[in-house]
Amino acid sequence: MIDRDKILVEATRTRRQRLMSALTFGGLPDRRTVTDNIGRFVGSAVLAAAIGAGCLGGSFIVDTLQEQRMTTTSNDYRSAVQGAAELEAGATADPRTGYPLDADTGWAVAPDGTAYDPRSGWQVDTGTGRLIDPTTKYEIDPQTLQVHPKERR
Repeated sequence: MIDRDKILVEATRTRRQRLMSALTFGGLPDRRTVTDNIGRFVGSAVLAAAIGAGCLGGSFIVDTLQEQRMTTTSNDYRSAVQGAAELEAGATADPRTGYPLDADTGWAVAPDGTAYDPRSGWQVDTGTGRLIDPTTKYEIDPQTLQVHPKERR
């Protein structure tokens, strides 16, 4: 059975809600504008630009820090070699570590097989002949002084 009073109360409630919305937010054509979508688009574009600028700035900072570490490694090697005492011609052991010197390479070889450069005291990568900086773990070619950052594994 249809309850006409209930229908009338619901219709009145709905009408009052619509009138209150119109009074608060304006008429229906004013409430549904294209500016909502344009605002969302502009907001998304600004957010994307901010994220892109953040990524670019972060990349710049990381690259600058890596360049500084490479320069520091090169300077540290130069100062380590300049401050080192010359080895005697018939030396059979490194005066710093006491490890025996390899006759072919001139490196001081520890009992565990690790090789060290007697001039700088830095560890040697025996596969490539590069010296390893003890602070940054970067490798430097002693002939060309080219610095090679550690590879990510």
